[in-house]
Amino acid sequence: MNSNLIETNISTGNFHAAYFKQGNQMTIIFDWCGSYDAQQGVGFWQLAAPYRPKEQYEGTCVAATNEGAVNNVGLVIDTAGNIYHTSSSGRRRVSGIVSFEQ
Repeated sequence: MNSNLIETNISTGNFHAAYFKQGNQMTIIFDWCGSYDAQQGVGFWQLAAPYRPKEQYEGTCVAATNEGAVNNVGLVIDTAGNIYHTSSSGRRRVSGIVSFEQ
């Protein structure tokens, strides 16, 4: 992971990510595993300023609890770089691929 990608690690747990950029398009492949604090309004990590989206990104991710994985859970990256999923409950693991314009 490029340590410059993340400005703030809000949650506990392990975060791994790789990214590449082509023109104005940023793609991030990420996997976060930690406690149940990655839900909406709490966040779990924040992109550093050079990597934030031009407009709010809304997509999906895979999120898992001890009971199993749930596909297509909403994922938001706002223009301040805050990243969180929109499930109503916390998740122990969140992973996916996001691509957005900078």
